[in-house]
Amino acid sequence: MEHKPMPPCALELAQSLIDTDKLSAKPSLIPDGQFKGELRSVAFLARSPTRTIQWCVINCGQLERAFSKLVPCWLAIETVDTLRRGESVEFPGLYPEKQFGNGFHYERSPVSSDLPSSFVYVDQTEFGVTA
Repeated sequence: MEHKPMPPCALELAQSLIDTDKLSAKPSLIPDGQFKGELRSVAFLARSPTRTIQWCVINCGQLERAFSKLVPCWLAIETVDTLRRGESVEFPGLYPEKQFGNGFHYERSPVSSDLPSSFVYVDQTEFGVTA
């Protein structure tokens, strides 16, 4: 029996399946105090046939926006609501690492300020500097 090499498109498909991850999330709620029961952080687990990646993200209100890059907006909202109830979730489908590579960490919006993030305003008169 003759062994035939895989066609390029089948090889690419097999490689893409190996390089995609099943993604799950486990919430951590604040146990006591004024904010008892609020979503504190989320532990993520991404698994593929060749690796497992784990990381944790503090909830800064960014999760709905971050998840909407993976799933429809309504499902992103529903996913965060489920996490807020203290229930773990598994995202539908498989995802390449580039879709969650930033780890869902808070990202400052470039339009949230009129000033560049590296610009610091200093009142020169306060330091006796005159032009």
